[in-house]
Formats: sequence, structure tokens, C-alpha cells
Amino acid sequence: TYANKDELYKSALEKSIAGNKNDAVTAPALLSLAAWYAEKGRAYDPNVDTTGRYYLIKARELAQKVVAFSKSTAANSESAALINEIDRKEITLKAEKVNVSKDPFRVLVSYRNVTTVYFRVIKLQDTQLGQESWDPKFWKRVVALPAIKTYEYNLPPTNDHQQHRVEVKIETLPLGEYGIVASSSKDFSLEKSQMALHRIHVSDIAYVNSASKYYVLNRKTGAPLVKAKVQVYEQYYSNADRTTKFKRLDSYLTDRSGFIELKKMSPERQNGAQYLEITYGNDRLFLNDARTYYYDTNFPEGDTIQQQTFFFTDRSIYRPGQTVYFKGITVRKNLKNYSNSILASRKSKVYLTNANGDVVDSIALTTNDFGSYSGRFTLPVGVLNGSFQISDDENKSTVAFNVEEYKRPKFYIETPPPSATYRVNDTVKVTGMALSYAGNNINGASVKYRVVREWNMPYWNAGFMPRIWPPYPSRQQEIAHG
Repeated sequence: TYANKDELYKSALEKSIAGNKNDAVTAPALLSLAAWYAEKGRAYDPNVDTTGRYYLIKARELAQKVVAFSKSTAANSESAALINEIDRKEITLKAEKVNVSKDPFRVLVSYRNVTTVYFRVIKLQDTQLGQESWDPKFWKRVVALPAIKTYEYNLPPTNDHQQHRVEVKIETLPLGEYGIVASSSKDFSLEKSQMALHRIHVSDIAYVNSASKYYVLNRKTGAPLVKAKVQVYEQYYSNADRTTKFKRLDSYLTDRSGFIELKKMSPERQNGAQYLEITYGNDRLFLNDARTYYYDTNFPEGDTIQQQTFFFTDRSIYRPGQTVYFKGITVRKNLKNYSNSILASRKSKVYLTNANGDVVDSIALTTNDFGSYSGRFTLPVGVLNGSFQISDDENKSTVAFNVEEYKRPKFYIETPPPSATYRVNDTVKVTGMALSYAGNNINGASVKYRVVREWNMPYWNAGFMPRIWPPYPSRQQEIAHG
């Protein structure tokens, strides 16, 4: 392997592009070169290697060239997907889980393709949002909550499609639980915003523990909190309404050292998740949930309505010259409410492309009342075999299959499973049948066999519910063949 193989590959692609005017050759080479730049660009790390910082810009330019002049449906679809991935907006948040009162704190914002970020601080302590962040209803509840504070930060310009980080300041907040909501649009619109929600606590309560022994302390001074109330909860899943709930268990009061020791759990509760709610005066700390949620509006076509065709073929592998029978079912997907509906009487053109991405054949089809259509293509002979595709020109949906010169197997072997256990040096008799797919026996065939040995070495787990598990993995060793 050459040490500079990546540069040699890049140079070969550039020569292929410069020396050809044929779209069938230039488009795949341009797309491969764009993918090369994109891969190197994604490896950008400001603390390690900054070589590929601006490579995503080059990758996008090359992909746009393919979309502009290429007649290949597959190449256009892949280029559009690459452009969409490069243009993708991202916002992520990180902050301390618990921040002390009467002091401002910082939030780390990681962003990509975003120039301004807008913040809302919302109160969450007595609000049940749930944890189904994939559901738009969750985010409707988030944006409907009144904002205690709002911020607007202009982010340092980058213009390189890379992820960058910056810290922003959040002013002091009263004791309680809050949500820091960040959005790429000022109106926090669910249709066009990239959003993130990070849950934090403002509390002066802290605790340290070793197993079941806890010390409850002041987060600022480290002084013990005397007579702080500690309520233990157990988390469980409710099959009735399919939600995660909390069951109240034991409660405690800390002594003058801020100390408590939890009761030993019964064996049936050993594996349950338990949480502590600590209350001291008007201060409450209950670390019971996930911290960060994200709302993604980076839809491929910039819209919340998408079409998709699900293709089915009669085989997964064909020989040259054979006929491919296919069926497609087209649906409309609403990305806002996650609903689907069929598309009847929809006209489209379906293409067959070969392993080079060239269009071999096409057919115009219209979906029936059930949103489906069907057709067939005859595979060409005398061309490069490999992965062929059937694609819908309207929504760019595809299905791939292989075209190879292969021979179908004519027989198979059946061996019954072992009916007994054996020890070392025992004699084992194995019987088998060689049968053709027509059902008749195969006579006069030569038989080759191998005998391999594999050992397992278990270990003893001396924890709760002792058991021998898992076995150590081992390698196979051949001990006989013939």
C-alpha cells in the first residue's frame, strides 16, 4: 500500500475529469472527488488537524456541478444528498447539570451553518413535558411555555460548514429547574427552526455518596445540611399507558453531619433505577431525567412533506439478459405529524441504471388507486456487471440489485442435529443426505469433511445471583479432515 494513496486517488480523479467531456465518465468522477473532499473535511479537528477545514466548500462546489449538468439520475440524487448533508444546520448545548444560585453560568454552544442563535429560559419544575422529544407535540409544549429570560447571540462567522463552539453567558436565576431553549430562528418556529433544549437545575444542594451512605452538603461552602428531607423514588415502566413513572419509596432526614444511610434494597428491586429528591427550605434538587433534547428540521427538500416510493423486485440477483420485474408503492410522508398517505394517479418516470450510473432504460408509469405501479426491464448483455438500480425520477427513491454471471446451486445437504452429548475420545457417527432441488438423491458424489473443536471457559460471577456467565470466546481448531 502506498503511503500517499489518498493523494494518488485524488490526482487520478482530477485527471479523469480534465481529460473527458463525456458526462457518463465526468459525473461519477466529480461525485467521487466531492466525496473525497467531504470525507477529509469531516475529519477536521481544530485541536489536532486543521488541513481539511475548507474542504466541505470544495465538496459542495463539485456536487453542484454534477447536479447542474449531469443526466444521470443516480448521480444527481447522490449529489443532492451530499449538498443537503453539508448544508445541514446543527445546534447542540452543554451546561453544568446543577448551577449555584446568585451566580451567572455559561452554556457551551456547538453550531454548524448557523449565524445567530436565540435563547429562551423557561421554568420546568412543576411542568411535565415528558421525554418523547421525537414527537412534535413535545416541542409545541416547549415553545408554548412563557420565557423568563431571552437572549440573542451573533455567532462568530465561519463559512466553512464545520462545527464550531462558543460559550455564552446566562444571567443568575432563582432556585428551581429550568430549560435552556436554543433556536436558529427568532420566532422559534417548528417549521423552520433547528432547536435544542437543555434542562438544568439552579440549586445550592449537593451530595456525595459511597454505596448507600450519603452526605448532603451546601454546594457553595461544603457545609452539611442538617434536617434536609431526602425522598427516594423508584423508576418503572407502566405498560398501561406506556410511559415511565416514579414510585415513592422511603424518606429520610439528614443528621447534624448531613448524613443518611439508605435501607438495603430487597432482591427483587436490586436492578431498579432509584432517584433522590432532596429538599432543604425552598431549595429542591431532583435529578431524574435526560438532560438534552434536539428538534431537527433539516429535511432533505426543505419541506415537511415528502414523497417516497418503496420498491420491490422479484429477485435480489440476476444474470445479464434476464427480465427484472418490479413494483413500487408511493406514499406521502408528513414530517410534522408523522402521518403517511398513499398517492393515487401519480405520474412518474422510472429509470434503470447500470453499475456505472448510466441510464439503460426507462418507462413512464402511473400509480393506481392503491398508490402502486409495476413494470419490467430487460437487463443488457455485454456490459459491466455489478450493482444496478431502479429509481423513481420524481422523488429519487431507489432500489439496488446485483447483476452477475452465476450458476444456481443444483443440490443441498441435510444433516440432522446431534441427538446425544459426547465426551472426549468418544466415537461420533454423523449421517447426512445429499439431495437435488428436484427431490432426487445425489449418487456417486465425492464427500469432503472437516472436524473442528471449540472450547468454552466460563467464569464464576460472585455478585448478586451468582451464575456462570458469560463463556470466554475461543477460536476453532481443526482436529481432523478427509
